[in-house]
Amino acid sequence: MKLRQTLLLLAIALASCETPPPPPSALPPSLEGYWRGQFQRGDATLPVELDFTRTDGALAGRFSSPDLRALGIPLQDVRQDGAAAHFVLAGDRTAAVFDGAVSAGALSGAYTEAGVDGRFIFARVTAPPACTEIPAQFSNGAVALSGSLVLPAHTPAPAAVLFLHGSGAEARDASRFEANLLCRAGYAALIYDKRGVGRSTGDWREATFQDLAADAGAGLEWLTARPELDSAHIGIYGHSQGATIAPLVATRSGHVAFIIAGAGAIGSTADVERYSLRNTVNGDVHSEAQRREAYAFVDRVVTAGSSGRGLRALLADAPHYADRAWYFPLPAAESYYWAFQRRIADYDSARYWAEVRIPVLLIYGEDDARVPPSSAASIRSVLPRATPAETLIISDADHSYMRHRDGEPWPHLAPEFQQTLLAFVRAHAAS
Repeated sequence: MKLRQTLLLLAIALASCETPPPPPSALPPSLEGYWRGQFQRGDATLPVELDFTRTDGALAGRFSSPDLRALGIPLQDVRQDGAAAHFVLAGDRTAAVFDGAVSAGALSGAYTEAGVDGRFIFARVTAPPACTEIPAQFSNGAVALSGSLVLPAHTPAPAAVLFLHGSGAEARDASRFEANLLCRAGYAALIYDKRGVGRSTGDWREATFQDLAADAGAGLEWLTARPELDSAHIGIYGHSQGATIAPLVATRSGHVAFIIAGAGAIGSTADVERYSLRNTVNGDVHSEAQRREAYAFVDRVVTAGSSGRGLRALLADAPHYADRAWYFPLPAAESYYWAFQRRIADYDSARYWAEVRIPVLLIYGEDDARVPPSSAASIRSVLPRATPAETLIISDADHSYMRHRDGEPWPHLAPEFQQTLLAFVRAHAAS
């Protein structure tokens, strides 16, 4: 009996001496969430926001950078293995591959792009207020236009802005950055696909500026009926070609309360095209003789575009200049470019600016190589004296208000643009 008790006590004692099993290891923090930080390359930095989500077990991510006017660009190959994180940001010409570590509040590591290494560091933050998008469908005759009404968290919004298109095949995404900027500030925005682009019917290549202005007018009519905004405070925003037709849109519609026109042209469209094409060749001419030859070629292109004169001879002669550093290939004779240039040849925005009597904000980059910044003064000179007008010329900025700093891998959107845009809309919104 005593032996049995002794053995039992010994077993209990031995059991009490065993090392307790370790607690289950904590799971690594998830990559899911909103992150704000920067890319680093040498001494240069780029402010960036990343948004990672998980759907049906699969990770996905989006990249945004206000300095690049980038919003919600999808990331590729997003993976997490323990604390290790991996994702790829694919660009038009290169792809940046990121590998790092995620913790409860930080995401950091290294990346490689085109053989160049860099670092990244992010902190987990609360996601900014989400914007709501509802489908927008409106028509201009037989042309059905499709877009999105971007709404802030609280409605009715005290102001709304309809975005006009620049040149080329612009979809609604071309204005999504500015629309989101307005939305986060509490305003609504209508962005839509240009006719013949995305979900819109028709063909912009066969349109006139009057046709494109009428498309915008249909969008304004649609906006005025929306209960989510104050219909007495609807403005329009146009950049480049959009700014050039902005006064035409405003004078045709009774629903425009203010105009924001960025890099808009005034005067002959042929002169503006000549200015743009001369700047295209300027970087590759290194003598006065080369400049004269290049400018003569540009003049022939502009003449053929605006009037059709000399087009076949120009296209026949063009290959003889192909070995010149300044040479640029020309569209084929059947390209839409030549017919489109002839259709807009007689348009001059001065005629319509002279009729504008609502507040105007003009924005130009000081180093704009596509449209002369002096256009701002020319527009101001034809506006009625009583028209309230403001001008912002952004120093060291290009056609898109970007600053390019020597030795830096990234351009940066001038902060004055965003600040001035929001201040102007705020000043003309419902109180």
